[in-house]
Amino acid sequence: MAEQIDDYFTSVVSGLVRGKSSTGVRPEDPIRPPSPLSVQGALDLFDAQLGSRHLDLAARWLRSLCAGHAYSS
Repeated sequence: MAEQIDDYFTSVVSGLVRGKSSTGVRPEDPIRPPSPLSVQGALDLFDAQLGSRHLDLAARWLRSLCAGHAYSS
């Protein structure tokens, strides 16, 4: 049930080369100074995006089985 965007994401992430680990980087440090976004904030944001995508795909799968819940406005 993968969509084109999922395939693209997988191919790009699979092609990434692991860089050098930055020693001494703390979760509260900015991802790139002077960004207000911290390392932990970026990880939390990415985790939320993955969770949202997972729920979206589960809802689509349930809908395809006619087991999803339809909301009306």
